[in-house]
Amino acid sequence: MIYMTIRCKNDDFLIYVGSTIQPLFKRWFQHKSKVNNEKSTQYNYFLYQKMRETNIEDWYIELYEDCSCENKEQLNRREGEIIREIGTLNKNIAGRTHKECVKKYIMKLIKIKEKKKQKNIMKLIKIRLKNKQKNTKKLIKIKLKNIMKLIKIKLTKKKTLKDIN
Repeated sequence: MIYMTIRCKNDDFLIYVGSTIQPLFKRWFQHKSKVNNEKSTQYNYFLYQKMRETNIEDWYIELYEDCSCENKEQLNRREGEIIREIGTLNKNIAGRTHKECVKKYIMKLIKIKEKKKQKNIMKLIKIRLKNKQKNTKKLIKIKLKNIMKLIKIKLTKKKTLKDIN
């Protein structure tokens, strides 16, 4: 069977999808026992972190689908389909092959590298713009100084011509 562990508080939903062949009350007891058991290898799982961050009394377990699967692999595949449909707290999608997991991981790395590359490009562009602005300001100052010199020279020449006349 496929189940959901749900937290609903003020229209804010957190959902975890799982599968089990045990009765739901037993599976729920296992989840609750792992939340605060630091010795559990699953203590730092994302679901249990969320359950610790919130009030565990706001969480409950509910049957999502009583599917008749012939083996664990089929059950995991169905669980994975539901995880993809709903969008959940699940970090791992059940039923994926190793090849699918690796492909997803590689795609994630590519996205991260692309974001870093874009950030670096933006930094370079900003630096170049700042440098260009500084250079432009310097050029404007130099041109203004030259214009001022020319004006002074022309004024001085006019004065000397007037004095001569």
